Order: sequence, then structure tokens, then C-alpha cells
Amino acid sequence: MTREHSGSHEDQQNRRLSRRDALRFAGGASAAAMLGQHSIRVAAGQTPAAGGITIPDTGAALPTDEVTFRWVDSGDQKAVFFREFFPIYSEKHPNITVQYDGL
Repeated sequence: MTREHSGSHEDQQNRRLSRRDALRFAGGASAAAMLGQHSIRVAAGQTPAAGGITIPDTGAALPTDEVTFRWVDSGDQKAVFFREFFPIYSEKHPNITVQYDGL
């Protein structure tokens, strides 16, 4: 069954957003946001490390002594990120080590 579309103003007001159109819009908006964030980082002189991870300078007071934090979580899909993130974090902050235990 096909639907005729006359393009009139009344048809345009009654047209509903399909699930496919909503997903298409959400995907486009997500891609635009990611590209925008990348442009902001590059403009600010922050070069992403391997995997696109950037550790920004937050201005937070960090410990100056040698410190080891222990991070324990369920080890599900986010473990893929943490296994890459913590070594990059420790490279940026050499006195801070993170022991990651994904269970």
C-alpha cells in the first residue's frame, strides 16, 4: 500500500515523524556533536591519544606524592574503555597509578 503525498500545508501538519526518521535525525545529531567536540579539542591544542582519548587539564588539585588508586567494577563493556584510559591517564600524571580490577 502506498501513500500519496500532495505536499500541501495540511498534509505536512498531519505527517508524523516515523521511527526511521527519528533514528536518522538522532544519528545525524550524534555525529555532528562528536565532530564538534573533536574540533573544539583540536582548536584548544589538545591532541587525542591513541583511541581518541584526551585527558584535559581541569585545574583540579591533584596529589603530588606517588599514589595508587584501585578501581573495581563489573568489568563489562566499559572495561574496554578503562583498560585504554587508565594507562593514558597515568602517562599524563606519572605519580598517579590506577589499579583496574574488572570483575
